[in-house]
Amino acid sequence: MTVNSAIFIIKQYGIPVPLDQSLCNYVYAGRAVFSCLTISGQTHVVDITSILLPYVNKGDPDYTLTSLYFPSLESIGLIPTVYPSLRYLVLGFYPTDELIQFSKSKMPILESVDFAIGDGSKLHFGSDIAITYLSCYGLPRGIQNIQCTLSIGDPSKMNTLVVHGRNSSFSPPVSPSFKVLKMLTIKFLNITTYPISFTFPPLMESLAFENTQITQVPNIQLPSSVKVLSILFNNVAGTVDYDYVFANSTNLQLYLQSPLIVGSIPDSFCDNRPFVFGTSISSIPDCFWCYSGDNSIFTTSAIKPPTITCDIGLDSTFLVTKNGKITVTGRGLGWGAPDIKAIIPNRQMEITYPSFALLEPPKNVTFNLQNVGPVVSVQAEIAEGGVTINDVRFSQMANYVEVRMYMYNYNPYFVPLVQFNEMAALSSGMTVNKTMITFAVPPMQSRQCYINVNNQYYQANWGTYFFKTFPTITNISTLSSPGTPITIIGNTGGFANSVIQVTFNNGTLSETDCLVSNYTSTYIICSTPITLPGVYGNTSVRVNVNGFFTFSSVVLKSVQTYCQETTNYCHGNGDCNESGICLCKQSNFYDSCSKSYPTLSSGQYDSNDLTMVSLYGDFGPLPTLTNVSIKLNNSISCTPTIVSQSSISCTLSSNAPFGLSSAQVVQVSSDTSNSSSDENGGETAQQKCSRLTFNCFGNGICDTNGICVCNQNYNPIDHCFTKFINTTIIANSTSPTVSFDVDGLDFQFEFKSIQELDLDNNVLNLLNIDDYSWNVNVSINDINTTAVYQLNTTNTTNSNNNSTSQFNPFQSLQVSSTISFSSQPREIPFGDQVLQINPNSIKLAINVSGWQYSSNVATLRLIFTSVVNQNQSIEFNCEKTEIGTLSFDSLSNLQYLRVVKDNIQFNGRFIDYAISDGRVVYSQTELVSFTPIDDKDNDNDGQSIATIGIRLPQCQECLLDPDFTPLLIDKSNDQGCGESSSKAWKIAVGVVVGAGAAIAIAAATVILVLKKRKATIFQKKMDRLSFNQ
Repeated sequence: MTVNSAIFIIKQYGIPVPLDQSLCNYVYAGRAVFSCLTISGQTHVVDITSILLPYVNKGDPDYTLTSLYFPSLESIGLIPTVYPSLRYLVLGFYPTDELIQFSKSKMPILESVDFAIGDGSKLHFGSDIAITYLSCYGLPRGIQNIQCTLSIGDPSKMNTLVVHGRNSSFSPPVSPSFKVLKMLTIKFLNITTYPISFTFPPLMESLAFENTQITQVPNIQLPSSVKVLSILFNNVAGTVDYDYVFANSTNLQLYLQSPLIVGSIPDSFCDNRPFVFGTSISSIPDCFWCYSGDNSIFTTSAIKPPTITCDIGLDSTFLVTKNGKITVTGRGLGWGAPDIKAIIPNRQMEITYPSFALLEPPKNVTFNLQNVGPVVSVQAEIAEGGVTINDVRFSQMANYVEVRMYMYNYNPYFVPLVQFNEMAALSSGMTVNKTMITFAVPPMQSRQCYINVNNQYYQANWGTYFFKTFPTITNISTLSSPGTPITIIGNTGGFANSVIQVTFNNGTLSETDCLVSNYTSTYIICSTPITLPGVYGNTSVRVNVNGFFTFSSVVLKSVQTYCQETTNYCHGNGDCNESGICLCKQSNFYDSCSKSYPTLSSGQYDSNDLTMVSLYGDFGPLPTLTNVSIKLNNSISCTPTIVSQSSISCTLSSNAPFGLSSAQVVQVSSDTSNSSSDENGGETAQQKCSRLTFNCFGNGICDTNGICVCNQNYNPIDHCFTKFINTTIIANSTSPTVSFDVDGLDFQFEFKSIQELDLDNNVLNLLNIDDYSWNVNVSINDINTTAVYQLNTTNTTNSNNNSTSQFNPFQSLQVSSTISFSSQPREIPFGDQVLQINPNSIKLAINVSGWQYSSNVATLRLIFTSVVNQNQSIEFNCEKTEIGTLSFDSLSNLQYLRVVKDNIQFNGRFIDYAISDGRVVYSQTELVSFTPIDDKDNDNDGQSIATIGIRLPQCQECLLDPDFTPLLIDKSNDQGCGESSSKAWKIAVGVVVGAGAAIAIAAATVILVLKKRKATIFQKKMDRLSFNQ
């Protein structure tokens, strides 16, 4: 008994039996796993059954064991019954009449099955698995008395089929359904012809029919794929039709052995290899006897003839190899040798010459045609002529393209013929060596290129893309008119003496040459002839440099169109002529009619010498001392001493007048004038203060100067009548509207428009604020809330704006507004003064810059509106006091604004100066209109819309800075008649704002007078308050 084989199975399957000889007939669960018998004095395992036994770990099996030996085994049953990883199976046993079925579900990847059965055994095998190798034979190999009955369910992957046994058979018969069958071996079967139906499988290579009942070589034509046919040990008799059966065969090995075979082998069989033994064949061609020393070609039991003719030769003795290889034809060339491969024996061979790199000039070489036996050779002259392209590169030269083909071991002995694209083949003008072929082609565009290289023996093709490096166009200047230089930016190649042509609208009726006047490697300057019409609008541009060209397109504009676009149609103050020059409507405009002169924006006295005056503004591009005339108040001459475009210094002919003054500057025939006035007056201070203010309304005392000194948190502007109160202020999210909401009581002051006025107050231009939107940015910290508004003048909200004018007067305009408020009192610098801002006050700042003026004497006026009462009053100590809707100062400037409702007063203050181009100027605030509201249904009876205008001089950047305060009317000291509560709006307005037509010298004079006569002027202002009514 072979214990080691049994122990392997025990460990492999975990069988619960001993690991020694006692395993024999060891009973587990009522039966023996290994059943043993004594045969010829030795114990042998005849049956193994381990089905449904529990697994017990017996350790790892001995994997060095290469095979299992059970010489008397009759049956075996092992677990598992499913073998998911089994690929190869070899079974050697002695079945009496065994049926074996293999299922794809249990052996899904099984590839190879090899049955070796004993003498007299019968095996019936069936499977639906696509097996690649199937064999059934007897042991020992020569046993004929076996029966293998094979049923092949899926022959699609069958590569090899071996069937032995006199009574054996297989199904289905071999046919094209055996798609990959290459080898079919049949031995001992009772067959008389090929077991093949109709057509051979497409890949069949080897057929062996040995010891069968075949009596003649079947007269069936073999396919060219069959390279082996063995019909040994059969009683084959008669002749073989070599010409028919082997008509498609080359290099086929034919094995024949039968004394009954007669006839001769024809010369047509010299393409194959006969191995014939013990036959009665009478003649074998000399082609085989010439190579009889090589048994791999031909063996026979026949006797070699005393004389043979070996006709050996090449059809051509000049051989040109490709990388050392060449296919040659000839006669009697044999069946191959070292470095010689037989494609068709004797007729077609592939020769390999390893040292082909040395074959530049042709060389005589002897080729041995046989490995062993007598020397058989041929001679030939050989040269290397392979054509292999490794790469192709281009260099764009001045007027041609250099093509460099990088070759692999090209033999310059052969002159190449090069076909490049559609050009005629090139055979000259080339540089050729072993590694490169260089030639030139005419200028061409970027394109796919195809190259063929031919040396009459071999050829190679190559496809690649040529990228043109010049000319290129990256930008083109758009200004065009006859004679005007046009600049084309790009790459011209940088070659000297280049021929450059620029054509507009090439191939059209409007084709025009642009004559090149200059060029470098990066630009071309050209112009259209002055004798031809200009080229404008959408224009195609073709640039040709030495035959290389490129295209682009551009929208060309005439100098007149360019002038209109770049100057915004001469800023509305003129027209562009055909030469692209702005012709201004008035002679005092310059800088493409964007500026007029002279203009005054501000002025001042010399504090040390009041006869010295400095004026600021724009006095034209070429002012002189002789073309400028200056007067103050249209009467006092001021002789210019220093003149520049932005300032003039002059000396007065007499002392400076007191108060506000106007200045007139006359330059050539232009005139600009500004005027204003001031007044003074007053009476005894303390008594009048006490009488008019009811002793500061009980919230302060009158000092000796007649000024109310208020208790804490009371407002000195209205003589302590109102008190600062806390309120929550929310910034407007859409527009810079001053707005208060105190316990449901609302006050608004709205910015409506900007007007440009002439000297007669006619509106020249109007910007309606409501036609545009604002960009808003709100920032908040612990003390201040600041909202910055930027007017979006490029996007109007007015859908009814049907203007057809191309001029946009607001193209460069910037309007911004800043609203800030705080619960704390603030000091805000503005100009050369510091503004005291009350707690919980809103400060409104407006900046207007870049306004395009239509005249040098034009000024600006900012328009605001608010709803006011036509009549309003308050009672204190049983005395009714009328509150004027609007309060003006001595210069007729609107100075203060008050709104009273239910003891809440909204107070507005307007200062009498602004900032013009960085300098302080006098600014006038005026009542533009006072329009009653007829809306009784909404309780608006007795109310009006007050339209207020704030004037500014002609300035490039103008700043305003009014402020507004909510106040509580404190009537705690009221002695009689009770408290009155009016449901109507009550408005008092006090504004001090710089007038647009006044200049800064007037503002400076007002400041100087206020400083010298502060007490008197303040007393006069008190007298003008509405409480004096």
